[in-house]
Amino acid sequence: MRHNQRKPAVDRDQDLWYVYQMEFELGPVTLGQLERYVASGRMEETVYVRQQGWSDWLPLNDVLSGQMAAAS
Repeated sequence: MRHNQRKPAVDRDQDLWYVYQMEFELGPVTLGQLERYVASGRMEETVYVRQQGWSDWLPLNDVLSGQMAAAS
């Protein structure tokens, strides 16, 4: 029997994210802040983000659309 992995729950106002954009790292910021940056045009959805302890960076648009897999 296969064990289905659950996607990690995302708390838009508590989880802290780090952003890689144009050779600069920004953070920590909340996902709610990132959503506001995108909505205001201050940031593109194509930037890469990660949480502390993750080895991989993911495109922000994957995180926002809920398509992220556990990246550890």
